[in-house]
Parts: sequence; C-alpha cells; structure tokens
Amino acid sequence: MSHRVRYPVKGAHQAPPVTTLRIRGRVRANEADMAVVRALSGHFAALGASDVAARCATGTHHDKTEWAKRKREVTAQSSSRWAGRVTKHSNDVYATAKGNQKRHLGEVERAIEVIAKKLDLPVHSGAERKKLLAEEAARAKAQGRKPRHLVFGYRSETEHYQKRRRLQHLVARADRLLMDTRAGRVHVAL
Repeated sequence: MSHRVRYPVKGAHQAPPVTTLRIRGRVRANEADMAVVRALSGHFAALGASDVAARCATGTHHDKTEWAKRKREVTAQSSSRWAGRVTKHSNDVYATAKGNQKRHLGEVERAIEVIAKKLDLPVHSGAERKKLLAEEAARAKAQGRKPRHLVFGYRSETEHYQKRRRLQHLVARADRLLMDTRAGRVHVAL
C-alpha cells in the first residue's frame, strides 16, 4: 500500500511500514525447572546487589578500568555476557540515584527559599489580612486601578515558629545532600 506524500523532498524515501511477527508461547515448567529458575534469580540478585555496592563505593572515581575490574569480578561467578549486563545495570542504578539526589537537592533548596521569604514577612492573623485587603481594595477603587496583590507572612506566631524549625531541618538536609554530592556518594536501596 502506497501513501501519498503531501510535501515530497528530493532524495528522501518514505520508510516502509513496520512488519513484525509476534509469537506468544507458553512455557510449561515443572517443579524442578522452577527450582532452577529460583536458584538462578537468587544468584543474579546477589551478584547485582554486590556489584551495586562496589559501584557506589567507587563514587566519582569510576572509569573504564574500574568498570572492567568489576566486570572481571562478576565474570568469575557467571558468564561474561551476564557480567556485562549486571555491571551495566549497576551503572544505571548509580546514575539514576545520582540524578534523584540532584533533583531532591533542588526541591529542598526551593522549599528553603519559599519558607525563608515567608519568614521575612510579618505575622498577620486572618482578621488582619481581611482588614488589609479591604483597605487596599478601597484605595484601589479610589485611585481607579486594580487592587495590588498583597503578600502575607504566616498566620500566627506558632506557625511562624514551626516554619523556622522546618527551615533549620531543611538547611541541615541540604548540607548533607551537598556533602554527599561533592563526595560522589549516593544512597541506593535495593
């Protein structure tokens, strides 16, 4: 079946439609086969966990020689093909954890910024806010303009105090994340 090309480009040809064959097969395994599969999965899970730990231990000092060293260690307990898959997966896990750590640091820094800005503003109760908004609306109407957007601090001294405590915790967490990032440490849970 030929498709009409609306805007033809000289020297370019349309790619043929994808023609793939999908075969579904059911594997009928007995209990002995399943025992082998369970043993293999346990073995490769242990290999993967130990290799992730080795990858995390190298931190930012990881290069091709370190990767080759890790692959040789895993190859001693499996085949070279599986060792390559295990070490590649460990590198992917490390990269994902590092990206998550960077993203988390950004979120913590944004939370610090928001809370710090609001802590700089004076505390206004709900009644005070309504009064200030009504005054601004009256001034705006008298001057023939739209009311300005008023920014308020927290609603009570208790909330202000709790947010100061929260800010201290966030600053401490950001410091820990920065130290881990500079040291090349990531935290991976398997």
